Amino acid sequence: MQGASKRAQPSETIGSRIRGLRLAAGISGAQLAKRSGRSEALIHQLEQGRTLRPRVDTLAAIASVLGVTIDSLVHGPGGPTTNPEQRVQEGVKRSA
Repeated sequence: MQGASKRAQPSETIGSRIRGLRLAAGISGAQLAKRSGRSEALIHQLEQGRTLRPRVDTLAAIASVLGVTIDSLVHGPGGPTTNPEQRVQEGVKRSA
């Protein structure tokens, strides 16, 4: 579909997005853990889907290292809140 926003596939998880971004950045799980101040075990658990509700501070630290927003980790690229300007416009439309 032309013009449709690119949404995360239903099978994608926060963990799979973290792993994909980490691999694209060319860093190991150990490097991500060290740079984010989290344990290797936690990074592994996230990537394997064993930690389903990570803390916001954990997501913020990982997102910072990977150079993305928390929203993109949670929703994937083009997720519902990755464009703040669009978010404001949608809020205005809803309140009208």
